[in-house]
Amino acid sequence: MKFLKITFLLFLPLFSFGQQLEGTVIYEQTIDLHRNLTGERERFKNFVPKSSSTQFELKFNGAASMFKAFVDEENDPGPGSGRGRRFRFFGAGAEGDMYRNFTEKRFVSSREFEGKKYLIKGEIEQTPWKITGKSREIAGLPCMQAIYDDTLEQKQLTAWFTPAIPVPAGPSTYGQLPGLIIALDINDGEIVFRPIKIEKDVPKEKDLNEPRKGKEISNEEFKTMLETRMKEMREQREKEGGARRERGN
Repeated sequence: MKFLKITFLLFLPLFSFGQQLEGTVIYEQTIDLHRNLTGERERFKNFVPKSSSTQFELKFNGAASMFKAFVDEENDPGPGSGRGRRFRFFGAGAEGDMYRNFTEKRFVSSREFEGKKYLIKGEIEQTPWKITGKSREIAGLPCMQAIYDDTLEQKQLTAWFTPAIPVPAGPSTYGQLPGLIIALDINDGEIVFRPIKIEKDVPKEKDLNEPRKGKEISNEEFKTMLETRMKEMREQREKEGGARRERGN
């Protein structure tokens, strides 16, 4: 705790001009699609791009935040374009909308699965981050490094947060630090969030509205549903592959 206080004192001159409590961050999420294509699956690298990138936006104030897929209305090709449809599918479909209420320490995640909408509700739990003392500037903001080795989810997290924006928010489900997470690395480059735009604006009331449409379900129930469906799809692919091999003989 003493080390943490000293570190903050070192940063104090860098953001003493005033702290930001409201704004918008546009993140680019890049996923390394080749990371897990090893062994027998390595041959699929010829058919899968090295990485996939999607943009998300985070609206926040001192009390709440909303993380969702970002659609650039000025450059969006619209509903008639295949590119626009793919963007929305891989963006909103994969992550969903994540609302967090810092005052009440709770979250609501709006997810869609196989044409049905679900609401996942729960309490915001404190991630046991370790602040390393390393610092750097990102997007013109003084940032500090925090790490966490999540053995349960098998994730190694490296976050860069800024005390200049003392809001415990961040991309996706990540946050609970004494400052906004500006950049995040999961598993040494497997998934990376980087900021492409940070705006000091005041979110409209509708931007931070809590999701309310969908069937309420626990996070554990939703994960079980996804895992069951993925298992069924794998079994179906193996069955179809076996049938093709038999026809080939």
